[in-house]
Parts: sequence; structure tokens; C-alpha cells
Amino acid sequence: MTQAVNVHSYIAQIQALLKEICRDDCSENSQFHNYAETAIGIAEKIHNEDSGILKSMKAESMLENAAVNLWNFAVGLKTKGTLSGLSNAKLRYISLLLVDSYIGEDADETIVKKKILMGIKTARGWLDAGNTKLADITLQIADKSVKLLRRMIVQKINANGPTEVLQRQRIEAEQDVFRIVCYRAESYIAQHKYQEALEMTFLAKEMLLNFPKEGAFLAMMCYNFGVDTYQKKKYEECTTWLRESFELGKGRSLIGPKNQARTLRLLACAYLDLGPAYLQKAQNAITLANAEYPHPAGLYINLKILLQNGDTDEMVNRAVEEIVKQTDTTIDSVTSLIQLLSDYKRAAVYQSFIQDQILRFGNSPDVCKLKGIQLELFLQTNNKDGAKHFVENCITGHNTGNPLDKEVLKRFHILLWEQAAEAFEEKDFKSALEWYNYSLSLYDTSQIGDKNLAKLHRNRANCYMYLELNEKAADALSEAEKHDPGSIHTQFSLYKLALADSDIENARQALHKMCELAVQDSTEDTDVHSLICLAAHMAFEQHHQSTASEALECLAKTSPDHLQVLTALRCLIRIKLAETEENWLQQVATADK
Repeated sequence: MTQAVNVHSYIAQIQALLKEICRDDCSENSQFHNYAETAIGIAEKIHNEDSGILKSMKAESMLENAAVNLWNFAVGLKTKGTLSGLSNAKLRYISLLLVDSYIGEDADETIVKKKILMGIKTARGWLDAGNTKLADITLQIADKSVKLLRRMIVQKINANGPTEVLQRQRIEAEQDVFRIVCYRAESYIAQHKYQEALEMTFLAKEMLLNFPKEGAFLAMMCYNFGVDTYQKKKYEECTTWLRESFELGKGRSLIGPKNQARTLRLLACAYLDLGPAYLQKAQNAITLANAEYPHPAGLYINLKILLQNGDTDEMVNRAVEEIVKQTDTTIDSVTSLIQLLSDYKRAAVYQSFIQDQILRFGNSPDVCKLKGIQLELFLQTNNKDGAKHFVENCITGHNTGNPLDKEVLKRFHILLWEQAAEAFEEKDFKSALEWYNYSLSLYDTSQIGDKNLAKLHRNRANCYMYLELNEKAADALSEAEKHDPGSIHTQFSLYKLALADSDIENARQALHKMCELAVQDSTEDTDVHSLICLAAHMAFEQHHQSTASEALECLAKTSPDHLQVLTALRCLIRIKLAETEENWLQQVATADK
């Protein structure tokens, strides 16, 4: 009696919940999801009850009406596109549980068939939603129903003989079994149970004798498993699925050479990822792929295999030529080729190749990408003369109607400055100046206020100073001042140049500007005060004590670094004492005379 009361309560609750879920103004909000989750819990409780109790209460019709209405409601929302995949699976699952709760061994054959269809569709929904646990439960319900249906059919065949209608029904039931087996394989794959998935796939293969048209479906399923395992870096498992997919796809028009080649290309990639021991298998797979359906991706993989195998430049060159003959070759694909050749240090191949491609895509705005790569490759191989000649041609083109785009131009400047800095460190100031001048030739010097351009001129000035070309250094610093008049670095360079020329007045002017900038500086940039400290040291080294004193006084007044201030004051005191001592000695010497 208590159990019946519980069941009656469950049925009342499920009816109330489904009424709320199936409202005309239904929307997938938090309340909707709460109703659905609660309804699943109630439906599971009803499903776990003894079907005899439900029959004694005559609850079948109530449960059937609730299940059918909910199922049709879900179908309507899905058709409109207003129901998510997860919610669709939930509503179908509730319907299935309610139907399965009252169907027993004596069920009507039509109802059993409907339940099988509901089970398969619900399992598909759970698989798509990524819930393998509930997918497996649903498939068990569907499998139980198929077995019941098959027993019914066998009983009829035994009683009435193998009629055409019964034979068709038997085949339809076997097709349901095939679909359930395939869905189980998919569920196992999602759970990383690869051996179990393989067993299900072999079982499905055995059934293809009765359903040859399903071979294409099974081939695509294995391909999808191969993609899944490849993405998870399970390369050995991946090769198993892709081999199965290829074998199943042979001679099937729905698969065709194009899909077969795609499968083989991925198989070759998986073999490559497995390591050198599988190189020959990769070569076999890609050769077969390119024979099935030539594609740039297949030719690219073939080139990669040749490179890994260490084949000759001649063979590699032929492979490259075969790729670029494709009509759909783009600059991006050419870029990938060059990068691949560079990775395997095939300079002899890619240097001539990239030059040909620059000519080929000469009218394309994207050809700049190739120019940037070309310069990088010249420098990577330490071909400085080739790089300089190439840069000179690019500068000419840039200034006569074939400009480099913004990103490539930025890359050019970075590479040129790197070369200049490297030469400067090696004290090859002439070469450093040459690289900086190349960079300058690519600038629009009419745009005033570019701080990078100011820095470039300062760097050039430093090179000129080391080359003792002080007039040119002064011109460069004059340009730097135009672009960044508030830069203490420019004033410091002017200060160095003035000291080098023993022009104390100009040195003091530059120092005064440095001190003014130090006072104005509100960021407490220690670089400002470090430069003033260095200016003091340089003046002292060159015996310009008065200039050194001015620098130290500025430092003591403006530096936020207490230790730096203390050091400046100590140095300043020493200079003053030395000056006092020198003056006293001069006075003594004069008095003696």
C-alpha cells in the first residue's frame, strides 16, 4: 500500500513538472533546467518501480500520455531551433524512462518498436551532449527492447513460417542492433576504452554482410575515431582506426577517392608522429593518398617525409616544384614550405625557391611576407652580403612604388637593428653604421616626432663618433633633436660629442639641458640620473673639473637615490678640496716670487 502511495505521488509530481516544462511560453532559463533535472530524478524513481505495481494502479495510460506529449514537445522545439542539444537529450530521456517503466514482456510490438526508436535517438542526444554515462544507460534500454522484439519476431516465424513481412521486420531489428553497436563504440571512444570500442566495431563489421550500404557509415565512424585519437595524441590507436576506415571505404561510392585520400594523409601524419621507425609506413600511406586523389596537403606531407628521410636536394627540389605547380598555391602555403625547408636546413633549396616565388607573386600585396622571410633566411645563414644586396633592392622598391607593408617593414627594422647592434658590439662601427643607414632608408623622415627615428639617429651618431666623423655625428644628433627634443639620451650624445671636440661651452649647454630634464622628470627614471653621473665621470676623466662639478651638483639636487646623492656629494667635495689646494699652491708660488 505504501509503495502504491509513493508511485501515485511520483506520477502526480511528474505530471505537474511536465506541465510547467511544456508551457507555450517555455524558454531555456534556470527554472526550466531545474524542472528538467527534477523531472529526471522522479522519472528514474518511477522507472525503478515494479511494472506490476504500475499496472495494478492502471498508470500506463497516464505515463504514456505524459511521455508522448513531452516527446512531441521536444521535437517541436528542436525543429524550431529553440532547444539546445543537452535539453533535448534530457527531455527525450524523461520520455524514454516513463515509457520503459510500464512496458513488459507482454508489450505490444508497435510500442516496443517506438521505444527502440526513442532509445536510439535519446542515446544520440546524450552522445552529442558528451554524457556517455547516460548514453550507456539509454543504449541498454534500447538493446533490451531490441532483444524483446527479436524474440517476438522469431516466435512469429516459428509459428507462421518465414514470410516476407517477418523477414523484413527481422532485418529492421538487426539494423537497430547495428546502430546500437556503433553508438556503443562511440561511447567507448569518448571514455578512452579503445579495446572495447574496437570490439564493437568488429561486431558491426560482421553485420555488414546483411547491410552493405552501412559500410560507408562505418568507414566515416572509424575516420572520426581516428581524428579523435589523433587530437588526443594517441597515435598508435589512431593508425588502427584510420586503417580500418580506409579498408571499409574501398570501392564505396559514398566515400570516394577524395575521402580515402584524406584518411591516408592523416594516417601518414600519425606514422610520422610515431617516430623514425614508422617513416616507411608514412611514405607508403602518403604515396597511396596522392595516387587516390592528389592534393597540396598530400604533396606537402610527402615533402616532409623526404626531408625527415634525408633525401637529396634534387629529390626535395622536385617535390617542392610539384607542390607549387598546384593552381591553388598561395603565399601562405609558400611560407609554410619555406619554413619547412628552413627547419631542415635545406638552404640550397629554399634560397632559390623563395626568389622564384617573390618574382611569381610580384604583383600581390602579400609578397611582402616573402621578402621578410627572405631577409631572415639570409641572416640565419650568415649570408651578410646577400642580405645587404637584397635589402638594397627592397629599399629601391619601397621608395619607387612597391612599398613594404607595415608589419613587414617593422620586421625589417628589427632585423637591421639587430645586425647593427651585433656589429657595434664587435667594434665594427662601419658595418653597424651601414645597417643603421639601411633602416633609415626605409623611414618616412618627413614625419616629425617618431622617437624610434630619433633613437636611430643617435645610434648612427655613436657610430660616427667612434669613426671620428664628428661633423656627421653632429648632423645625426641634430636630426634626433627634431624628432625627440625632450630626450636626455640625445642631450647626452651631444654632450659626449662636445667633450670629444673639447667644446666645453656646448658640453655645458647640453649638460644644463640634461639637468633641466632631470628636474622635470616625475617618473624617477634612474636612467636619467645614471647618464648625468656618467657625464660627470667623463668630464673628470678629461680634466674638465668645473663641468664635472656642475654634473655632480645637478645629481645631488635631483636624484631620488640617496646612495647616489651621497656618492655625488663625496666626489664634489673632493673636487672642491682639490681646487682649493691647487689655488693655495698657486698663491704660495706667487708669494715666493
